[in-house]
Amino acid sequence: MPGLFGVFYSSKERVKNDLLGQMADIMRHQPGLGSETKSWPGFGAGRVHLGIFQPKPQPVPDAEDRYHLWLDGELVNRQELCKGY
Repeated sequence: MPGLFGVFYSSKERVKNDLLGQMADIMRHQPGLGSETKSWPGFGAGRVHLGIFQPKPQPVPDAEDRYHLWLDGELVNRQELCKGY
């Protein structure tokens, strides 16, 4: 099933990629689903996806590499939302 997942550690230990891969494998119960993972000290996360709505690799960092954004799903009112900005 496509979706987002993550794990927090109370220590600053880096989340192991093997653990994140296992989490992705559990969610990826049908062929054709892709996945991406990323880890930092104390936190790791990822997504399992169809690669249709957001095909580019994620997470997407901001210019200072301080914030990282994952997006799962489709923005159905994107044009309406953009009008306000």
